[in-house]
Amino acid sequence: MPEINHIEIAVCERLLHEWSPASHLIRCDALVPDASLRRYYRLFYTDGLASSQEKSIVSVIYDSTRAPEAGGGQISIAADEAFVSLARFFSENGIAVPRVYAGDSESHIYLLEDLGSTPLFSIVGSDAGCPTSARDPEKIISGYSQAIAQMLRLQAIRANDHIFIFQRFFSEATLLTEMEETVDYLLPDRGCSVSFRDRVRQVLPDIAAAVARLPRALVHRDFHSWNLLIDGNEDVRVIDFQDSLIGPRAYDLASLLNDRDTDSALGDALVMQLVDAFKKESGFGSEVLLEYALVLLQRDLKVAGRFAKLATLRGLDAYRKWIPGTLRRIGRSLAFLSANSSMGFLNGEFLALLSGEIEEVEAGAHSPLF
Repeated sequence: MPEINHIEIAVCERLLHEWSPASHLIRCDALVPDASLRRYYRLFYTDGLASSQEKSIVSVIYDSTRAPEAGGGQISIAADEAFVSLARFFSENGIAVPRVYAGDSESHIYLLEDLGSTPLFSIVGSDAGCPTSARDPEKIISGYSQAIAQMLRLQAIRANDHIFIFQRFFSEATLLTEMEETVDYLLPDRGCSVSFRDRVRQVLPDIAAAVARLPRALVHRDFHSWNLLIDGNEDVRVIDFQDSLIGPRAYDLASLLNDRDTDSALGDALVMQLVDAFKKESGFGSEVLLEYALVLLQRDLKVAGRFAKLATLRGLDAYRKWIPGTLRRIGRSLAFLSANSSMGFLNGEFLALLSGEIEEVEAGAHSPLF
């Protein structure tokens, strides 16, 4: 468990009293973060009323980083500033985000509505430790349909030049840098030769350029099943939205249905059902399938390297377990795109290159994406 920083707790207690003057802090628990460098506490308190029961609130301590994508639109804003601003803006536009109750911009500490600790993925079953047979398909469809509804509501927000998220976007440079993490971290980890790595690196600019040309919309950027929480009313709520920007309109869907082997946990039939629901409700048409596959390829070429990087540089070895599934999806995406697209880099040579060196890519190429 993470250690409790008593200086941070003192700030949290001050903010709690500023927000609710009669409140009394009873105890606090340090929460285990994901890959983020942010820190979290759950604060338990009473509000001073005679009949008051114990309540809880969550505090987040931001690392105040700036989104790398900001360079695409020449907009740079600290993560905590972005979060507070977007919490208000998204709430006003019907996005189910947590309320921000109080904050201290100097210490980057904020008090938020406690949404609980149940990620959307828990209803799939495997992450919660329950057998696949115990899953409730209707509950899964309901939860992921809620997520897709939030995604489309986000995309429907009217563009506003005064809001920073409409002025920053995925650039080719950012998309390329993300994928290069696979060349820099995963392939050396796999013992791949320098010449092989160079051949892979040569293809990545074409993929980045193709993704950058796709139709765009406002996207969350990290819309996966652990950044979507199920609250006490069984409603899906959206967190970690501070990096939102303009990106490929299928980007959040690819993240939702695939990150950390979500696709395998859901199964092909449920994934296809949800993709069809997105296609129908968005009105984008069948062309969104190619967009989805291309975005998924780019994301997985990033994610495979990111997981290796987290394990290598930060010792987060748990992320290695998702690398094989990510590599299989690269094979699936490339096989689908090679058969359904006229893009030059998808003529089969890149798939053959990767399949010849990485057995998971070869295996994935024989499993249809759709």
